[in-house]
Amino acid sequence: MAKSEATCRHRESKSQSFLVSDDIEKILAKKKFQNFFDIAVVGFMGSRLVTIPEFGSTFLKENSLIYVETANYICTLRKKERDELNTKLQNAAANLNLVSIPYDKKHHYKYQKIGDGKR
Repeated sequence: MAKSEATCRHRESKSQSFLVSDDIEKILAKKKFQNFFDIAVVGFMGSRLVTIPEFGSTFLKENSLIYVETANYICTLRKKERDELNTKLQNAAANLNLVSIPYDKKHHYKYQKIGDGKR
């Protein structure tokens, strides 16, 4: 692919990436990020985000997709511990009204925000 063609495609998609490095509660409170994100990818170490009500209700746009890393590949955990953590992740996502979407659940869970994310 030619450089100009790649640049043109990027401009058409209007995609932006944000790497969150600040305190998440500060970011969730900023008005400019409310109903802002179409897709969120949450690593296991950041999975606490799925337990914060504002993540589901104000941070994500309606119909946005959320990928949450499972605990399946945390090698320091026993299988029972991994299973317990995965259950906690699934329950937390359900509490935010995130709908599970069929996906290869070996590495990530896939969810979609339906409605305003409030219960």
